[in-house]
Amino acid sequence: MHPPFDAAALLLSLDDETAALARALYAKAGPDARGLDPAHLDYEITRLLLELEDDQLRERSDYNEAAQGEAERAGDRDAIDRLMQERRQINEARRSLDRRREETRMFVSPRR
Repeated sequence: MHPPFDAAALLLSLDDETAALARALYAKAGPDARGLDPAHLDYEITRLLLELEDDQLRERSDYNEAAQGEAERAGDRDAIDRLMQERRQINEARRSLDRRREETRMFVSPRR
């Protein structure tokens, strides 16, 4: 179990510039997360986690594509085979992510 969030302690732990930005964000009008529907919060957190995973997969894919091009230029057959296998794993992870994204939309859709 985590202790309750302490905004004052957070602000004290930040450097001056970041603390000023945080105070400005706190002062900005917006919804209070404590008053939001728990199901909506769960949905949004899940959605954001899926977005982060998607970003990671894109980065892995971009790196893989560049590495595969280098391996092809160098004629490194072992590296090409390894990178092709990794590409298949990335594509399977993308399909899994897409399925989870769709399930999230169907089963945990927010009330607006």
